[in-house]
Amino acid sequence: MRKLVYLFGVTTLLFAGLSVHLALQLRTERAATGPVIATSAPARPPSTATGNVFSPGPATSNVPSPDGGADRRADYPFPITVTSTDIEESRKRYLESEARFLEEIADPVRRAELLEQTKLTVRAPLPRVAQYLGLTDEEADRLFTLLAKQQLQAHERQARCVTQPDCNYRGYAPADAEKQQQETTALLGHERHEKFRQFQESMSERQAVTALRSNLPDRAFLNDERAEELVAALSDERTQFQNEALQRGTGFSGYGTGSGMLFVGDQGSLDERVAAARRYSERLRARAAQVLTAEQAKSFNHMQDELLANLREMLRNQDAERARAAGSGG
Repeated sequence: MRKLVYLFGVTTLLFAGLSVHLALQLRTERAATGPVIATSAPARPPSTATGNVFSPGPATSNVPSPDGGADRRADYPFPITVTSTDIEESRKRYLESEARFLEEIADPVRRAELLEQTKLTVRAPLPRVAQYLGLTDEEADRLFTLLAKQQLQAHERQARCVTQPDCNYRGYAPADAEKQQQETTALLGHERHEKFRQFQESMSERQAVTALRSNLPDRAFLNDERAEELVAALSDERTQFQNEALQRGTGFSGYGTGSGMLFVGDQGSLDERVAAARRYSERLRARAAQVLTAEQAKSFNHMQDELLANLREMLRNQDAERARAAGSGG
């Protein structure tokens, strides 16, 4: 589990593959900021397919399940129809993009520019990490430089594979993740590397707490110490839920926005799945109430209510789309 979440946090945003490329393209075309769905399910058996595989699959996911069963995709509040022509055109553009990347990365000047750009990319989702780890400005710059180099190296490996017809791309390998962890440990030391891992594993909770703090009036200000307590409480509750689901051997899906994440089971009717998400939400509310003041907790609960309302609508649209696909034989 730890290796999976670490891999997700550090390596996946730039080089997902055709399926993710298409999802992002659709998201951009619609100028929509849709919710994120993260699914955890039993690991799938190794594929026996031959030839070039363009979708990296679970191995490059950023969600707790780096492996063989997690998937990360964009979803929208309305159905999206993707034709075979769309897929082929996206595949073509994707390969052209990867070929251009290989040309650019081979140019030392352009490679240095890409490194600086990627440093900004890896820094953005890690706000306050330097303060959390107690890093100097120089140490923080070395950390972001290392993470950027790791992303570029991983992207280059992917690009070299997917542009070759006889390469069967399988995503990020465990050995790659292990190598990255060793490099990061060498830079930070074991204690700070462990704190960094904890920081990354709690990213969804940190985003939710950041959103909460921005919604609170000045009179209900949430200070840094209490904010960290809330992050720890919510992260602990999420970990407990995931461990319980793994022990039961059941799959689950996580629905998230910048305001938080809710988990639902993969089986059952719409009402049953929403009820499961509400039970998880109640767990989060109870933990938050142990940390927050009454006014702060009221705002947190309001955010949870919005998540549940959005979740129900998203699940309804998903069910309707699946029913249409089944009816058309797709």
